Amino acid sequence: MNFREQESAQKLAGAYYTPPAVAEFLVRWVGEIAPKTVLEPSCGHGVFIDALRNSSVASQKLSITAVDIDPEAIAFVRDGQPKCDAACNLHLVERDFVGHSLELMGSGIRFDAVVGNPPFIRYQYLSKAHQETAEAVFRSAELKFTRHTNAWVPFLIQGIRLLRGGGRLGMVIPSEIMHVLHAGAVRNFLMKSCSEIAVVHLDELFSDEVLQGVVLLLCTKQESEGANTSPAQIAFPTAKMSDLKNGHAASFIKGMPFISSRNLGYKWMEGLLTQDELEVYQAARECQKVCAFDELADVEVGIVTGANKFFLVSDEVVEKYGLEKFSLPMFGRSSHVRGISISEEDIANNARIGLPTNFIQFPSKPLEKLPTGARRYIALGENEGLSRRYKCRIRSPWYVVPSVWAANVAMLKRSHDVPRLILNEAGALTTDTAYRITV
Repeated sequence: MNFREQESAQKLAGAYYTPPAVAEFLVRWVGEIAPKTVLEPSCGHGVFIDALRNSSVASQKLSITAVDIDPEAIAFVRDGQPKCDAACNLHLVERDFVGHSLELMGSGIRFDAVVGNPPFIRYQYLSKAHQETAEAVFRSAELKFTRHTNAWVPFLIQGIRLLRGGGRLGMVIPSEIMHVLHAGAVRNFLMKSCSEIAVVHLDELFSDEVLQGVVLLLCTKQESEGANTSPAQIAFPTAKMSDLKNGHAASFIKGMPFISSRNLGYKWMEGLLTQDELEVYQAARECQKVCAFDELADVEVGIVTGANKFFLVSDEVVEKYGLEKFSLPMFGRSSHVRGISISEEDIANNARIGLPTNFIQFPSKPLEKLPTGARRYIALGENEGLSRRYKCRIRSPWYVVPSVWAANVAMLKRSHDVPRLILNEAGALTTDTAYRITV
Protein backbone atom coordinates (compact mmCIF):
# COMPACT_ATOMS: atom_id res chain seq x y z
CA MET A 1 0.00 0.00 0.00
CA ASN A 2 1.15 3.54 -0.69
CA PHE A 3 -0.13 5.70 2.13
CA ARG A 4 0.87 9.35 2.12
CA GLU A 5 3.75 8.71 4.52
CA GLN A 6 5.08 6.03 2.17
CA GLU A 7 5.15 8.20 -0.93
CA SER A 8 8.49 9.68 -1.93
CA ALA A 9 9.23 13.30 -1.10
CA GLN A 10 9.62 13.89 -4.83
CA LYS A 11 6.13 12.59 -5.60
CA LEU A 12 4.52 14.55 -2.77
CA ALA A 13 6.25 17.71 -4.00
CA GLY A 14 5.42 16.96 -7.63
CA ALA A 15 9.03 17.89 -8.36
CA TYR A 16 9.98 16.30 -11.67
CA TYR A 17 12.50 18.44 -13.49
CA THR A 18 12.41 19.44 -17.12
CA PRO A 19 14.89 18.32 -19.80
CA PRO A 20 16.87 21.31 -21.11
CA ALA A 21 15.63 20.70 -24.69
CA VAL A 22 12.01 21.11 -23.54
CA ALA A 23 12.81 24.26 -21.56
CA GLU A 24 14.71 25.74 -24.52
CA PHE A 25 11.80 25.00 -26.87
CA LEU A 26 9.28 26.74 -24.58
CA VAL A 27 11.62 29.70 -24.13
CA ARG A 28 11.99 30.02 -27.93
CA TRP A 29 8.18 30.04 -28.18
CA VAL A 30 7.68 32.90 -25.72
CA GLY A 31 10.81 34.63 -27.02
CA GLU A 32 9.14 35.25 -30.39
CA ILE A 33 7.26 38.22 -28.86
CA ALA A 34 10.48 39.70 -27.38
CA PRO A 35 9.25 39.75 -23.76
CA LYS A 36 10.70 42.19 -21.26
CA THR A 37 9.25 40.44 -18.18
CA VAL A 38 8.99 36.68 -17.64
CA LEU A 39 7.41 34.73 -14.78
CA GLU A 40 8.65 31.25 -13.83
CA PRO A 41 6.16 29.99 -11.19
CA SER A 42 8.00 26.79 -10.15
CA CYS A 43 11.67 27.36 -10.83
CA GLY A 44 13.10 24.17 -9.29
CA HIS A 45 16.79 23.94 -10.16
CA GLY A 46 16.55 26.73 -12.70
CA VAL A 47 16.44 24.95 -16.07
CA PHE A 48 14.08 27.59 -17.49
CA ILE A 49 16.18 30.41 -16.05
CA ASP A 50 19.23 28.89 -17.70
CA ALA A 51 17.36 28.62 -21.01
CA LEU A 52 16.25 32.26 -20.73
CA ARG A 53 19.76 33.41 -19.90
CA ASN A 54 21.16 31.66 -22.96
CA SER A 55 18.39 32.77 -25.32
CA SER A 56 18.20 35.74 -27.63
CA VAL A 57 15.74 37.53 -25.32
CA ALA A 58 18.41 37.81 -22.61
CA SER A 59 20.09 40.59 -24.58
CA GLN A 60 17.05 42.79 -24.02
CA LYS A 61 17.72 43.43 -20.30
CA LEU A 62 15.21 40.76 -19.34
CA SER A 63 13.48 40.80 -15.95
CA ILE A 64 12.74 37.32 -14.59
CA THR A 65 10.57 36.62 -11.55
CA ALA A 66 11.18 33.04 -10.35
CA VAL A 67 9.05 31.50 -7.58
CA ASP A 68 9.45 28.26 -5.65
CA ILE A 69 8.22 27.03 -2.28
CA ASP A 70 11.36 24.92 -1.75
CA PRO A 71 14.13 26.88 -0.02
CA GLU A 72 16.74 24.45 -1.35
CA ALA A 73 15.64 25.13 -4.93
CA ILE A 74 15.80 28.89 -4.35
CA ALA A 75 19.26 28.53 -2.77
CA PHE A 76 20.47 26.42 -5.70
CA VAL A 77 19.41 29.05 -8.22
CA ARG A 78 20.75 31.90 -6.10
CA ASP A 79 24.12 30.40 -5.20
CA GLY A 80 24.89 27.81 -7.86
CA GLN A 81 24.43 27.31 -11.56
CA PRO A 82 22.55 28.44 -13.56
CA LYS A 83 22.95 32.14 -12.72
CA CYS A 84 21.70 35.16 -14.61
CA ASP A 85 24.43 37.47 -15.82
CA ALA A 86 24.21 41.23 -16.16
CA ALA A 87 21.76 40.90 -19.06
CA CYS A 88 19.11 39.46 -16.72
CA ASN A 89 17.48 41.00 -13.69
CA LEU A 90 16.51 37.97 -11.57
CA HIS A 91 13.98 38.23 -8.72
CA LEU A 92 13.77 35.08 -6.57
CA VAL A 93 10.66 34.58 -4.46
CA GLU A 94 10.54 31.81 -1.85
CA ARG A 95 6.77 31.40 -1.65
CA ASP A 96 3.90 29.12 -2.56
CA PHE A 97 3.19 30.42 -6.06
CA VAL A 98 -0.58 29.93 -5.94
CA GLY A 99 -0.97 32.08 -2.83
CA HIS A 100 1.60 34.59 -4.09
CA SER A 101 -0.18 34.83 -7.44
CA LEU A 102 -3.38 36.03 -5.78
CA GLU A 103 -1.38 38.89 -4.24
CA LEU A 104 0.18 39.71 -7.62
CA MET A 105 -3.29 39.78 -9.20
CA GLY A 106 -4.46 42.22 -6.55
CA SER A 107 -1.49 44.52 -7.15
CA GLY A 108 -2.15 44.66 -10.90
CA ILE A 109 1.24 43.16 -11.86
CA ARG A 110 1.27 41.45 -15.27
CA PHE A 111 4.01 39.70 -17.27
CA ASP A 112 4.84 39.47 -20.96
CA ALA A 113 5.49 35.72 -20.73
CA VAL A 114 5.12 32.74 -18.39
CA VAL A 115 7.17 29.54 -18.70
CA GLY A 116 7.50 26.54 -16.45
CA ASN A 117 6.73 23.00 -15.41
CA PRO A 118 4.22 23.20 -12.52
CA PRO A 119 4.03 20.46 -9.86
CA PHE A 120 1.82 17.43 -10.57
CA ILE A 121 0.31 16.65 -7.14
CA ARG A 122 -3.00 14.96 -6.46
CA TYR A 123 -5.41 17.08 -4.45
CA GLN A 124 -5.46 14.70 -1.46
CA TYR A 125 -1.66 14.96 -1.17
CA LEU A 126 -1.79 18.74 -0.78
CA SER A 127 -1.76 20.28 2.66
CA LYS A 128 -5.04 21.74 3.90
CA ALA A 129 -3.64 25.26 3.43
CA HIS A 130 -2.72 24.53 -0.18
CA GLN A 131 -6.12 22.94 -0.83
CA GLU A 132 -7.81 26.10 0.43
CA THR A 133 -5.55 28.30 -1.68
CA ALA A 134 -6.34 26.26 -4.80
CA GLU A 135 -10.05 26.68 -4.10
CA ALA A 136 -9.52 30.44 -3.65
CA VAL A 137 -8.03 30.63 -7.16
CA PHE A 138 -11.16 29.06 -8.64
CA ARG A 139 -13.38 31.50 -6.73
CA SER A 140 -11.27 34.44 -7.86
CA ALA A 141 -11.45 33.30 -11.50
CA GLU A 142 -15.17 32.48 -11.16
CA LEU A 143 -14.61 28.84 -12.11
CA LYS A 144 -16.31 25.72 -10.80
CA PHE A 145 -14.08 23.93 -8.28
CA THR A 146 -13.73 20.17 -7.79
CA ARG A 147 -11.72 18.25 -5.22
CA HIS A 148 -10.20 16.14 -8.00
CA THR A 149 -8.19 19.20 -9.05
CA ASN A 150 -4.46 18.51 -9.41
CA ALA A 151 -1.88 21.10 -8.30
CA TRP A 152 -0.96 22.01 -11.89
CA VAL A 153 -4.45 23.41 -12.58
CA PRO A 154 -4.30 26.56 -10.37
CA PHE A 155 -0.72 27.13 -11.58
CA LEU A 156 -1.98 27.21 -15.16
CA ILE A 157 -5.01 29.36 -14.39
CA GLN A 158 -2.93 31.94 -12.55
CA GLY A 159 -0.21 31.84 -15.18
CA ILE A 160 -2.75 32.88 -17.82
CA ARG A 161 -4.36 35.50 -15.58
CA LEU A 162 -0.98 37.11 -14.86
CA LEU A 163 -0.20 37.57 -18.56
CA ARG A 164 -0.72 40.93 -20.23
CA GLY A 165 -2.93 41.02 -23.30
CA GLY A 166 -1.09 39.34 -26.18
CA GLY A 167 1.36 37.67 -23.78
CA ARG A 168 2.47 34.08 -24.18
CA LEU A 169 2.54 31.05 -21.88
CA GLY A 170 4.57 27.87 -22.41
CA MET A 171 4.12 25.08 -19.86
CA VAL A 172 4.64 21.36 -19.42
CA ILE A 173 1.20 19.98 -18.52
CA PRO A 174 -0.17 16.42 -18.09
CA SER A 175 -1.91 15.19 -21.22
CA GLU A 176 -5.01 14.64 -19.09
CA ILE A 177 -5.82 18.29 -19.80
CA MET A 178 -7.38 16.97 -23.02
CA HIS A 179 -10.07 14.86 -21.45
CA VAL A 180 -10.39 14.55 -17.65
CA LEU A 181 -13.58 15.95 -16.17
CA HIS A 182 -11.82 17.98 -13.47
CA ALA A 183 -9.95 19.91 -16.16
CA GLY A 184 -13.17 20.93 -17.93
CA ALA A 185 -13.26 24.29 -16.17
CA VAL A 186 -9.68 25.11 -17.16
CA ARG A 187 -10.31 24.07 -20.79
CA ASN A 188 -13.24 26.48 -20.97
CA PHE A 189 -11.15 29.13 -19.22
CA LEU A 190 -8.35 28.77 -21.79
CA MET A 191 -10.77 28.98 -24.72
CA LYS A 192 -12.26 32.19 -23.32
CA SER A 193 -8.95 33.78 -22.31
CA CYS A 194 -6.70 32.94 -25.27
CA SER A 195 -6.69 33.74 -28.96
CA GLU A 196 -4.46 30.80 -29.92
CA ILE A 197 -3.69 27.52 -28.15
CA ALA A 198 -1.36 24.73 -29.28
CA VAL A 199 -1.32 21.42 -27.42
CA VAL A 200 1.95 19.78 -28.52
CA HIS A 201 1.98 16.02 -27.99
CA LEU A 202 5.38 14.42 -27.50
CA ASP A 203 6.02 11.03 -29.06
CA GLU A 204 7.64 9.68 -25.86
CA LEU A 205 7.85 10.23 -22.11
CA PHE A 206 10.53 12.84 -21.54
CA SER A 207 11.51 11.38 -18.18
CA ASP A 208 11.63 7.86 -16.73
CA GLU A 209 10.39 9.38 -13.46
CA VAL A 210 7.21 10.93 -14.91
CA LEU A 211 5.17 7.85 -15.80
CA GLN A 212 2.40 9.74 -17.51
CA GLY A 213 1.99 11.50 -20.79
CA VAL A 214 2.67 15.20 -20.94
CA VAL A 215 1.97 17.91 -23.49
CA LEU A 216 3.60 21.24 -24.14
CA LEU A 217 0.89 23.87 -23.81
CA LEU A 218 1.47 27.03 -25.83
CA CYS A 219 -1.02 29.86 -25.32
CA THR A 220 -1.36 33.41 -26.59
CA LYS A 221 -3.64 35.52 -24.45
CA GLN A 222 -6.42 37.65 -25.92
CA GLU A 223 -5.27 41.22 -26.53
CA SER A 224 -8.10 42.56 -24.35
CA GLU A 225 -9.33 40.64 -21.32
CA GLY A 226 -12.98 39.78 -21.57
CA ALA A 227 -13.22 40.90 -25.19
CA ASN A 228 -13.92 37.42 -26.59
CA THR A 229 -14.54 38.93 -30.01
CA SER A 230 -13.61 35.68 -31.73
CA PRO A 231 -13.30 32.04 -30.64
CA ALA A 232 -9.91 30.63 -29.70
CA GLN A 233 -8.03 28.79 -32.44
CA ILE A 234 -6.58 25.48 -31.24
CA ALA A 235 -4.00 23.15 -32.83
CA PHE A 236 -2.88 19.69 -31.72
CA PRO A 237 0.53 19.04 -33.31
CA THR A 238 2.85 16.14 -32.49
CA ALA A 239 6.59 16.59 -31.98
CA LYS A 240 9.47 14.20 -31.56
CA MET A 241 11.88 14.78 -28.71
CA SER A 242 14.61 14.83 -31.35
CA ASP A 243 12.83 17.81 -32.97
CA LEU A 244 13.05 19.71 -29.70
CA LYS A 245 16.67 18.73 -29.09
CA ASN A 246 17.74 19.66 -32.62
CA GLY A 247 15.92 22.97 -32.52
CA HIS A 248 13.70 22.23 -35.54
CA ALA A 249 10.42 22.91 -33.75
CA ALA A 250 10.83 26.55 -32.70
CA SER A 251 7.95 27.79 -34.83
CA PHE A 252 6.62 24.61 -36.44
CA ILE A 253 3.11 25.21 -35.07
CA LYS A 254 2.69 28.11 -37.49
CA GLY A 255 2.04 25.62 -40.25
CA MET A 256 -0.42 23.51 -38.27
CA PRO A 257 -4.16 23.51 -39.02
CA PHE A 258 -6.06 25.31 -36.26
CA ILE A 259 -9.58 24.37 -35.15
CA SER A 260 -12.11 26.88 -33.89
CA SER A 261 -12.98 26.25 -30.24
CA ARG A 262 -16.61 26.40 -31.34
CA ASN A 263 -16.07 23.03 -33.05
CA LEU A 264 -14.77 21.32 -29.92
CA GLY A 265 -16.93 19.83 -27.21
CA TYR A 266 -16.40 19.69 -23.46
CA LYS A 267 -13.35 17.52 -24.11
CA TRP A 268 -10.67 18.15 -26.71
CA MET A 269 -10.20 14.58 -27.96
CA GLU A 270 -11.80 15.29 -31.34
CA GLY A 271 -8.90 17.63 -31.98
CA LEU A 272 -6.60 14.60 -32.28
CA LEU A 273 -8.44 13.32 -35.35
CA THR A 274 -7.30 14.11 -38.86
CA GLN A 275 -9.80 15.86 -41.13
CA ASP A 276 -10.56 12.54 -42.87
CA GLU A 277 -11.07 10.77 -39.54
CA LEU A 278 -13.27 13.58 -38.28
CA GLU A 279 -15.48 13.32 -41.37
CA VAL A 280 -15.86 9.56 -40.86
CA TYR A 281 -16.68 10.09 -37.19
CA GLN A 282 -19.29 12.73 -37.92
CA ALA A 283 -20.84 10.61 -40.68
CA ALA A 284 -21.10 7.66 -38.30
CA ARG A 285 -22.88 9.81 -35.74
CA GLU A 286 -25.45 10.78 -38.35
CA CYS A 287 -25.87 7.30 -39.86
CA GLN A 288 -29.02 5.45 -38.77
CA LYS A 289 -27.29 2.08 -39.24
CA VAL A 290 -24.70 2.93 -36.58
CA CYS A 291 -25.84 2.81 -32.98
CA ALA A 292 -24.38 4.11 -29.75
CA PHE A 293 -22.86 1.55 -27.40
CA ASP A 294 -25.46 2.21 -24.72
CA GLU A 295 -28.15 0.99 -27.11
CA LEU A 296 -26.54 -2.46 -26.93
CA ALA A 297 -25.60 -2.71 -23.30
CA ASP A 298 -26.03 -1.21 -19.84
CA VAL A 299 -22.87 0.48 -18.67
CA GLU A 300 -22.05 1.04 -15.02
CA VAL A 301 -18.86 2.34 -13.51
CA GLY A 302 -16.64 -0.11 -11.61
CA ILE A 303 -16.35 -0.20 -7.84
CA VAL A 304 -15.58 3.20 -6.31
CA THR A 305 -13.61 2.62 -3.11
CA GLY A 306 -12.36 6.11 -2.25
CA ALA A 307 -9.01 4.52 -1.31
CA ASN A 308 -7.92 1.96 -3.89
CA LYS A 309 -4.54 1.21 -2.35
CA PHE A 310 -6.24 0.29 0.94
CA PHE A 311 -8.90 -2.00 -0.53
CA LEU A 312 -6.83 -3.51 -3.37
CA VAL A 313 -3.91 -5.45 -1.95
CA SER A 314 -1.40 -8.18 -2.68
CA ASP A 315 -1.34 -11.67 -1.18
CA GLU A 316 1.42 -10.47 1.16
CA VAL A 317 -0.90 -7.90 2.80
CA VAL A 318 -3.72 -10.46 3.04
CA GLU A 319 -1.41 -12.89 4.81
CA LYS A 320 0.13 -10.27 7.11
CA TYR A 321 -3.25 -9.14 8.49
CA GLY A 322 -5.18 -12.42 8.18
CA LEU A 323 -7.67 -11.03 5.67
CA GLU A 324 -8.26 -14.26 3.71
CA LYS A 325 -11.97 -14.51 4.59
CA PHE A 326 -12.54 -10.93 3.39
CA SER A 327 -10.63 -11.27 0.12
CA LEU A 328 -12.22 -11.44 -3.34
CA PRO A 329 -10.41 -11.78 -6.70
CA MET A 330 -9.97 -8.57 -8.69
CA PHE A 331 -7.92 -6.76 -11.29
CA GLY A 332 -7.20 -3.11 -10.72
CA ARG A 333 -5.55 -1.75 -13.85
CA SER A 334 -5.51 -2.24 -17.59
CA SER A 335 -1.90 -3.47 -17.34
CA HIS A 336 -3.17 -6.44 -15.26
CA VAL A 337 -5.08 -7.75 -18.30
CA ARG A 338 -2.88 -8.60 -21.27
CA GLY A 339 -5.51 -9.77 -23.72
CA ILE A 340 -9.28 -9.67 -24.16
CA SER A 341 -10.16 -12.05 -21.34
CA ILE A 342 -9.14 -12.64 -17.75
CA SER A 343 -9.17 -16.10 -16.19
CA GLU A 344 -8.47 -17.53 -12.75
CA GLU A 345 -5.04 -18.51 -14.07
CA ASP A 346 -4.38 -14.88 -15.05
CA ILE A 347 -5.32 -13.76 -11.53
CA ALA A 348 -2.96 -16.36 -10.06
CA ASN A 349 -0.12 -15.24 -12.36
CA ASN A 350 -0.68 -11.63 -11.32
CA ALA A 351 -0.54 -12.66 -7.67
CA ARG A 352 2.74 -14.52 -8.20
CA ILE A 353 4.44 -11.34 -9.44
CA GLY A 354 3.12 -9.33 -6.48
CA LEU A 355 0.27 -7.43 -8.12
CA PRO A 356 -2.75 -6.49 -5.97
CA THR A 357 -5.25 -9.24 -6.86
CA ASN A 358 -7.36 -9.09 -3.70
CA PHE A 359 -10.32 -6.84 -3.04
CA ILE A 360 -10.98 -6.46 0.68
CA GLN A 361 -14.70 -6.49 1.43
CA PHE A 362 -15.31 -6.19 5.15
CA PRO A 363 -18.75 -7.15 6.47
CA SER A 364 -21.04 -4.43 7.81
CA LYS A 365 -20.31 -5.26 11.44
CA PRO A 366 -19.23 -3.19 14.42
CA LEU A 367 -15.45 -2.92 14.53
CA GLU A 368 -15.15 -4.85 17.77
CA LYS A 369 -16.72 -7.93 16.15
CA LEU A 370 -14.05 -8.18 13.48
CA PRO A 371 -10.89 -10.31 13.91
CA THR A 372 -7.79 -8.72 15.42
CA GLY A 373 -5.92 -8.57 12.09
CA ALA A 374 -8.82 -6.83 10.37
CA ARG A 375 -9.05 -4.28 13.20
CA ARG A 376 -5.31 -3.63 12.94
CA TYR A 377 -5.59 -3.09 9.21
CA ILE A 378 -8.58 -0.74 9.54
CA ALA A 379 -6.71 1.22 12.23
CA LEU A 380 -3.82 1.60 9.79
CA GLY A 381 -6.17 3.19 7.28
CA GLU A 382 -7.69 5.48 9.93
CA ASN A 383 -4.25 6.65 11.03
CA GLU A 384 -3.60 7.63 7.41
CA GLY A 385 -6.82 9.66 7.42
CA LEU A 386 -8.62 7.50 4.86
CA SER A 387 -11.84 7.55 6.88
CA ARG A 388 -11.96 11.32 6.33
CA ARG A 389 -11.80 11.09 2.55
CA TYR A 390 -15.05 12.12 0.92
CA LYS A 391 -16.13 8.74 -0.51
CA CYS A 392 -15.21 7.01 2.76
CA ARG A 393 -16.70 9.45 5.23
CA ILE A 394 -20.13 9.54 3.56
CA ARG A 395 -20.67 5.82 4.21
CA SER A 396 -20.98 3.98 7.50
CA PRO A 397 -18.85 2.20 8.40
CA TRP A 398 -16.25 3.80 6.17
CA TYR A 399 -14.44 0.52 5.54
CA VAL A 400 -17.44 -1.22 3.88
CA VAL A 401 -17.51 -0.48 0.14
CA PRO A 402 -20.93 -0.44 -1.58
CA SER A 403 -21.94 -1.89 -4.97
CA VAL A 404 -19.50 -4.78 -4.93
CA TRP A 405 -20.42 -7.07 -7.83
CA ALA A 406 -18.75 -8.38 -10.98
CA ALA A 407 -20.01 -8.13 -14.54
CA ASN A 408 -19.19 -10.78 -17.11
CA VAL A 409 -17.77 -8.10 -19.41
CA ALA A 410 -15.54 -5.16 -18.49
CA MET A 411 -14.55 -2.24 -20.69
CA LEU A 412 -11.30 -0.54 -19.81
CA LYS A 413 -11.46 3.24 -19.52
CA ARG A 414 -7.98 3.79 -20.92
CA SER A 415 -6.88 2.55 -24.32
CA HIS A 416 -3.30 2.23 -25.49
CA ASP A 417 -3.43 0.81 -29.01
CA VAL A 418 -7.14 -0.06 -29.17
CA PRO A 419 -10.22 -0.04 -26.90
CA ARG A 420 -10.73 -3.39 -25.18
CA LEU A 421 -13.74 -5.31 -23.95
CA ILE A 422 -12.62 -7.93 -21.43
CA LEU A 423 -14.43 -11.26 -21.03
CA ASN A 424 -14.41 -11.75 -17.25
CA GLU A 425 -14.04 -15.54 -17.06
CA ALA A 426 -12.68 -15.28 -13.51
CA GLY A 427 -15.69 -13.40 -12.18
CA ALA A 428 -13.19 -10.86 -10.87
CA LEU A 429 -14.13 -7.51 -9.41
CA THR A 430 -12.73 -4.32 -10.87
CA THR A 431 -12.38 -0.74 -9.71
CA ASP A 432 -13.59 2.27 -11.65
CA THR A 433 -10.62 1.89 -13.99
CA ALA A 434 -13.15 -0.17 -15.97
CA TYR A 435 -16.85 -0.08 -16.70
CA ARG A 436 -19.11 -3.02 -15.84
CA ILE A 437 -21.00 -4.08 -18.96
CA THR A 438 -24.32 -5.95 -19.04
CA VAL A 439 -25.33 -6.89 -22.58
